[in-house]
Amino acid sequence: MGEKIVVVNSNVICDTYGLNSKEIIQVCEKDILQLINKEYILMERDIVEKNAAFKQIISYCLITYQDEIFMTRRTKKQTESRLHNMYSVGVGGHIGASDVKNEDVVVNGMLRELYEEVFIPSDIKYHFLGIINDNSLEVNTVHMGLCYVINLSDRDCSIRETEKLEGQWVQIKDIYKYMPEMETWSEILLNSYLKTVGAN
Repeated sequence: MGEKIVVVNSNVICDTYGLNSKEIIQVCEKDILQLINKEYILMERDIVEKNAAFKQIISYCLITYQDEIFMTRRTKKQTESRLHNMYSVGVGGHIGASDVKNEDVVVNGMLRELYEEVFIPSDIKYHFLGIINDNSLEVNTVHMGLCYVINLSDRDCSIRETEKLEGQWVQIKDIYKYMPEMETWSEILLNSYLKTVGAN
């Protein structure tokens, strides 16, 4: 039996929130978490990877410190081959069966994925930015991202899975030059975040 992950019927997501291939969809965090808690099912990851009838729920966290953003680059040893060598500002991943232990399914998964991927303080503060529901690429049709911003009090963040990811801090003013090589979700997340901080 393969890895089981949290998915929601794509029609439920699209009928409720629609599709947007250019920016984060602004939704109430409480509402989307309640919808996921009500509608989710656990399915084997291998079965749903190419099945657009379901949206795999992904936590996607932007880590910042003052005027810097923590950026990663996926190596060829990372699971999703369609994203190899691409830059990303989203740290996170699938919500799994082990995260379904109380009503905080998404937050449980978000924190677990975060601490699995990076060394980061245990007392982090985070806030919800919105969701990414983008069908512009094949890899996106089977995923929906829940985006959080984590503001650190220092630069204490580094990669755990160094065989799968490379990481570095980049100043906001320099982040734009990496966008041509970024995965589309990171472009969407960055564009929305930079508007909130008034970056040009």
